[in-house]
Amino acid sequence: MRITEHQLKPAANNLTLARLILASLVIYTHSFLVLSGVDRDDLTWLLGSPLSHHAVDGFFFLAGFLVYRSLEKNPSISRFVLARATRLLPGLALMIVIVVSVGAAITKSPLLAYLSGLETVRFILFNLSLIAPAYDLTGVLCSGQPCNVNGSIWTLPWEARCYALLAMLALTGASLRFYMRRIVLPLTACAALGWAVAAYLFDPKTILPSGILYYLDTFLRFWPAFALGIWVYEIRGSIPLSWLLLAIVFTANLAIQHLFPPLGAIARLIFAAYFVLCVGFLSARYEATSAAWPDYSFGIYIYSSPVMKIVAAVFAISNSYLLTLTTLLAVTPLASLSWHVVESPALTWLRRRRDDSGTNGLPTGGAGADLHASTSVAASDRLDDSETSHRTNEDSRFTGSR
Repeated sequence: MRITEHQLKPAANNLTLARLILASLVIYTHSFLVLSGVDRDDLTWLLGSPLSHHAVDGFFFLAGFLVYRSLEKNPSISRFVLARATRLLPGLALMIVIVVSVGAAITKSPLLAYLSGLETVRFILFNLSLIAPAYDLTGVLCSGQPCNVNGSIWTLPWEARCYALLAMLALTGASLRFYMRRIVLPLTACAALGWAVAAYLFDPKTILPSGILYYLDTFLRFWPAFALGIWVYEIRGSIPLSWLLLAIVFTANLAIQHLFPPLGAIARLIFAAYFVLCVGFLSARYEATSAAWPDYSFGIYIYSSPVMKIVAAVFAISNSYLLTLTTLLAVTPLASLSWHVVESPALTWLRRRRDDSGTNGLPTGGAGADLHASTSVAASDRLDDSETSHRTNEDSRFTGSR
């Protein structure tokens, strides 16, 4: 099976199911992290890294795949930025309000001091602006120490940076298919491979300051995953999908993890990407099971960390499997609230805004519609009436985790 244009329509694929699986894998690994304090799960010995690392790779890959499609279909920088902000910020803002409100009930500080405290202000402003993650709330303690109330949000600024980089490429014209295939994507691949080989030949910690090392290492993990999604979208019709090939890719990944670990992160990314494609498209060959499902994946992700901490503390759960299941059950109502109250209405507003204003104007920005696959904003953004109920899933985005 190969990916066709029809299968890219939300009503014809299981990408919502894929996102939910990835979000659940994040919770699975985090249940071990919360109980043991170590970022490992019971499959790390086999896979070479925790399942959550596979999940975040899959999320970034899927983001590149879908977001580049959105930009290609509508090469307007302003609309691109608005779409990304609309998908990300409403749910994030609601999470901040809820977490800060819960923190007000358990803080050791007076209410006014809590609300005006540096940690609380940083939590609100830094996370909402996506400048950098902030984890603490004033007077909220865990075992007498400042409490990391939501560790999952650390990847959200990196997501925003990938979007910003793609927007800058579009603004300069470098997001054109010609330049992406011949310059941007090959340079990204060389950088990722070169960094892996360099880390094998010498210890970067002996050369680079820790801060620079962190940003370089993280960028060369997330941007290549995002860029791989762009490349796969470009060649989607040439990629065969089969469960047998998935098993082969998985086996090859295991072999590389144990025989040549320096390339383990690259092998993991390729496996995660192919897994997402198979779940999203191959599983929908006969029926798109999740096509009409609400997309709770973002809500599950952004609420899972604080919910898991509360569940583990209140019920004194010491079993990782039970903690995973309990967290999934507890976080689903919050994810549902986020989707139905803010996320889906925001996407509906965005769709209506596009329908009202995108029928006659020419695309703006530096993306160069003449070299893209589609030049008509109206033709690319507008769906048949039969697909309207699924439209918000096309704008659904990913989240990641450590």
